[in-house]
Amino acid sequence: MIREMTVEDVEAVAKLEKECFSDAWTEPVWKEELENPRSFTFVEEENGEIKGYLNLWVVLDEGQINRFAVDASARKQGIGSRLLKRADELAQEKGLYSLTLEARLSNETAQKVYKKAGFLEMGIRPGFYAKPEEDALIMTRSRSEVHYL
Repeated sequence: MIREMTVEDVEAVAKLEKECFSDAWTEPVWKEELENPRSFTFVEEENGEIKGYLNLWVVLDEGQINRFAVDASARKQGIGSRLLKRADELAQEKGLYSLTLEARLSNETAQKVYKKAGFLEMGIRPGFYAKPEEDALIMTRSRSEVHYL
């Protein structure tokens, strides 16, 4: 079940974050995200356990996906796709014209998930990641009803 993250989820999300990222956000950072009116975090909960989460910021009419992870033992079960679908629903609710994220250049698995969800490669952010340092691939998905001038 996908739902909005609550303060009761902070410990579990921070633990999963630490398992998935070398530059993990800490519990205090996640608590700050809950208080940030531009921040939205969704969790996938199964049998009382957090199996995945997605955090995004709404800035004007754009969405920036900052953190997105699925527990290693729960991958390839559609959790990531459901979380991305929920992010898309939020984008529609808020009238956002795009969702953007970064992926490590070496993380081909994540890139495949994002491409399957309709994200396109837009560019490179040199040195974006630390621990280890690595460039990021910028990926964006725009809503089809957007009309550019």
